[in-house]
Amino acid sequence: MAIKIKNKTENKINIRKADHVFFSVSALSLSFLFIYLIRAAGVKEFWFDEVATIGFVRSELSLGDVLHYYQTIEVTNLPLYALIVYGFYHILPPENIWLLLPGILMTLAGIWLLVRLADRTIGRRAAYAALFMCLCSTTVINRIALELRAYALLFFAAVLVTDSFLRLKDRIDTKRLCITSGAMIILAFSHYFGVLYLVLLGIGALLSILHDKKKWKLMLPFLVSAIVFLPWFITSMLASKVDTGSFWIAPPGWLELPETVGYLLGGNYLLCILYGIGFLWLLYDIVVLKQTNLHQIIYALTGPIMMTVIFIYSRWVNPGGGLYENRYFIAALPCILLTVSYGIERFMAVVGKSHQRIAYGTAVGFFLTACTLGGIRSLSDSREQYARYSYAAEQIIMEDDLKDQDVLLVCISYDEVGGVVLEGWYDYYLIRKGYEASHLIMTQNSSLDAVLKGESEACEGNMAYFRKIYVVGDTDHIAYHGSDYLITVQDFFYKFTVLERRDG
Repeated sequence: MAIKIKNKTENKINIRKADHVFFSVSALSLSFLFIYLIRAAGVKEFWFDEVATIGFVRSELSLGDVLHYYQTIEVTNLPLYALIVYGFYHILPPENIWLLLPGILMTLAGIWLLVRLADRTIGRRAAYAALFMCLCSTTVINRIALELRAYALLFFAAVLVTDSFLRLKDRIDTKRLCITSGAMIILAFSHYFGVLYLVLLGIGALLSILHDKKKWKLMLPFLVSAIVFLPWFITSMLASKVDTGSFWIAPPGWLELPETVGYLLGGNYLLCILYGIGFLWLLYDIVVLKQTNLHQIIYALTGPIMMTVIFIYSRWVNPGGGLYENRYFIAALPCILLTVSYGIERFMAVVGKSHQRIAYGTAVGFFLTACTLGGIRSLSDSREQYARYSYAAEQIIMEDDLKDQDVLLVCISYDEVGGVVLEGWYDYYLIRKGYEASHLIMTQNSSLDAVLKGESEACEGNMAYFRKIYVVGDTDHIAYHGSDYLITVQDFFYKFTVLERRDG
């Protein structure tokens, strides 16, 4: 009897030690990632869509103005992320690190929740796998955490919904119903693919109810989130100023299905192999072993079904308005990572019974190789910047003549969203740093001759009024046929042109 008590005590001590090590490793890893992301944010360059986000929250706008934009010209996106960034933009200094901080924190929180979810529903080895895959993922680091886009919120909300829903499935009570409902509302307003994820999760809930009719309350959070989201969706479709039936994305080819998995796993082919192993193992457990755990069904099927549905829609149903873009599937990334983790856990559990050293050696070696290659790729990718918008501002600031009365700044866009981008560029890179133009033209007219003629009329017909003209934006399509000015700088990559008045 004493021996049994001793064994139980030793087991409890070992479990506590393992939990302590797990918590310590997770905390240190996330701390390291936080430091890396903060340093990377300091040298980050924003691209078109990110500067558009700035345009939607720029200094002169109220929260009502932000919502109006998202109900009229930005209806293909949802407003929650912009509302979060709005506070950071208006309160903190105009530095990239402060704008990216919300996304960094959301990403770290999403990873922490994902690791704990893997630990609770799959196993400790799966949790470690999920942690290190996130630490070495180009997608997680550079496409989610370090982008001024809603993908960090989408990733975090998808993990939060999955975690809270599975907890609710285990025990239905008022507190968990409220938490799950709130999580689903956050996900619904993060991205339209978040809404699609909720639909697929709702189908899983219905299947669970058919298996156990006592769990009908599982549908309540879906009902609450739908009641909150649908009025916004309906009013946006009615108020939209853009054609929502067409979109810029071309119809996908067959190879884009595996490419999407590769994108979500950071372009790491070894992890793609592990995903295939995990997926097949999940199907084996579900179909052959008749395991009907809801988390297994969600992990295995959510990603493939989401990709298949959007593929069919974009290729055949509405090829002119397709939606098949790799980064949109970040909503399914948690399930993709959990599928890989599941395969690792099952491999270790099955093979390790008889060949423990071989199993551990193979799994650890394969996984460390995959993560090392992913880390190298992620670091290399972080250094590849699109220096399009800060360059033009830096050149203008270097000249320090924007406030001169004979200097003109022309911002040329090709549509309303492009106009918002340039409004954001001007506000973030110039005005908030103390460089406001004495003369500014925001236009969609690519003919500089027409633009200058209109401005000269405002200046009493004096065509030679301006000594220098800076042109920023859609400089690929500008046309100037006059003789009063000479183009001295023409940089198509940086979207920057300078014209100076000819002598005499």
